[in-house]
Amino acid sequence: MTPEETSELEKLAAARPGWAKASTAEKIAVAKEVIAALQADEWTAAGDYWMRDEMKLEGYSPDASAFTPQGALKRMIFGTIIKTYLDTWIAGAEGATLGEMRTTDGFKVHGPIALGPAAPGVHGEVWCNANATTSDAEPPTVTPSTTVVLGAGNQPFLAFIDVLECIFNHHETVMLKHHPLRPHLLAPYAVLLAPLSKRDLFAQVLDTGVPAASALLTSPTVGTVVMTGSEATMKAVRTTLDAAGRSSVAIRAELGCASPWIVVPGAWSDVELERAAAILAVAKKTCAGSNCLAAQVVLLPTEWPHKETFLAYLKKELGARADVPNYYPGAPERVAKMCAAYRAHGDARCEVMFAPPMHAPQENDIVDRSPLPPAPFDPVALLHCGTPGASGFEPLAITTEAFGPALAVVELPGGAEDATEYMSRTAVPFANEQVMGTLVGALLSPGSFTALDTVLGSLHYGSIVLNCQSHLGYSVMCKGGVWGAHPSDTEMRSGTGYLGNSYKLPGLVKAVTVGPPLATAKPEPSALPPPLVFDALHAAIVRSKGGAGAFGRVMRLLFVRAVQSPIRMLYCTDATTPRFGACV
Repeated sequence: MTPEETSELEKLAAARPGWAKASTAEKIAVAKEVIAALQADEWTAAGDYWMRDEMKLEGYSPDASAFTPQGALKRMIFGTIIKTYLDTWIAGAEGATLGEMRTTDGFKVHGPIALGPAAPGVHGEVWCNANATTSDAEPPTVTPSTTVVLGAGNQPFLAFIDVLECIFNHHETVMLKHHPLRPHLLAPYAVLLAPLSKRDLFAQVLDTGVPAASALLTSPTVGTVVMTGSEATMKAVRTTLDAAGRSSVAIRAELGCASPWIVVPGAWSDVELERAAAILAVAKKTCAGSNCLAAQVVLLPTEWPHKETFLAYLKKELGARADVPNYYPGAPERVAKMCAAYRAHGDARCEVMFAPPMHAPQENDIVDRSPLPPAPFDPVALLHCGTPGASGFEPLAITTEAFGPALAVVELPGGAEDATEYMSRTAVPFANEQVMGTLVGALLSPGSFTALDTVLGSLHYGSIVLNCQSHLGYSVMCKGGVWGAHPSDTEMRSGTGYLGNSYKLPGLVKAVTVGPPLATAKPEPSALPPPLVFDALHAAIVRSKGGAGAFGRVMRLLFVRAVQSPIRMLYCTDATTPRFGACV
């Protein structure tokens, strides 16, 4: 470590006892200062508009980032998640509670947590042990020390929420080491977290290699390590700490999962089948599958009369929805390795779901990401595992996280009998015992199935989504739910510890996110709306302090976009003009 980093660690350690003893009112005031920095929106332009680097990393043209739906959406999500998390934490700190909805099968179910207009008809629930006491609600007390956060590599808001969680929910001081893929986050984080930095509650460093990271982790002032990443990384951190005689350092980690999507048998309408297939396809193709919550395994009942129809709809959706850049390092190689393992049983076991790329192919659509290789527009590989216990069954895709565009289909025996019996005897035990990890599980269920509480209670996943996108489970955490491995995950395949619980509910077990009935749910959009939609939402949700000012900001943005759009149409519609480049 450099002398400057050593000094920062010492200041953080010195500030830790005072922060732990600070009053709730003092901590609320600091949280509100972070919100004020968020609303000021100076972070958007930090680092010479850091979103350009973000878009370049993910395989999009950095020159066009401000004018693409992807760039506008990503900025809006980043700001919305931070503001929602802090607003909820403040509400909980001021005494707000989450009501009890019902008691079922040994659980107290709290909620509902409405997600608002961004997810109409969707609500969250927090499932807690019915016998828990209030003393179970607080995080365990830690000794005065510094916490090192190892930044996540796949989403820009993840490390930020990790930092807020440590400082406000665990009352720790934090040194953040950014992920080597995202050094551009240093600039916006510095702007937004200045209220914490000036109090010596937060500092940050860039990644400079394994030796420097090891020195940081093993510093005598470090008492806890927090990370979002892979199982291999957590094991490497633990090995490094133990080898340095620092076995007392605790680790809180959110790791991955081969997220299973269980299709409930029974009577389905054609509309339900089509919409369920669309939800699943979007859950796989978002960010080319490089999310810890991406769909990876589909559990289908072999004797379900609608099985082939559902698979046909799924293939149609995977082939119709545009492929996006498969940008995350190692993802193309992991998926290729999986395909090879399945094709060893026959070419038909790995189907490539070719789809049109997000852009019409042009000379400069493949962005130069040096020193990283270009990000190809890879299609989803549909891997047919077979039936457990049958000849040729291949379990690789259910025991290894793909973190890329691979989707496995497992056909479980049964499905012609009573749906409740199939779920309790076959599908749920398989998901709990055979699929890697416990972070996220999903149910696709028709309106005809009525035993949902029984199934939801028996699934051992920290976040369960029902008939909706899995990323909404993280949104539920920001609004008072919980995010992390299921308590049964003693092998820590999906990590240890959790995020959230701003309302301090005792006996946390899981969060459930419930979508509207498939028969009446709105279809999944086939494309993103124009950037001005996300800009308007950003102005209204993130920058707004309420009142006429919010309306004015929205109207100004709409005017600016309206002026920009004709200009872009005038100069950027000629087929000979590069899609990106001068058209900014």
